[in-house]
Amino acid sequence: MKTAEEKQRELAAWHSEWERRWRHTIVVDEAWARNEPTQYAETIADMSASAEAEAEYWRKASRILNS
Repeated sequence: MKTAEEKQRELAAWHSEWERRWRHTIVVDEAWARNEPTQYAETIADMSASAEAEAEYWRKASRILNS
């Protein structure tokens, strides 16, 4: 069983990899982009990911968190 810290590091690495893989498919959501103040720029991949991208992310994230 992995420690919480190990899982957190693995999840962070997965998120970075996932974001690089899907970044080219992101479509900016104007409703979020114009909402001030916002952290949309920092979370655009998470907030505007396609259903396919999101499903891929959570499949692996779930494996990491349950390991």
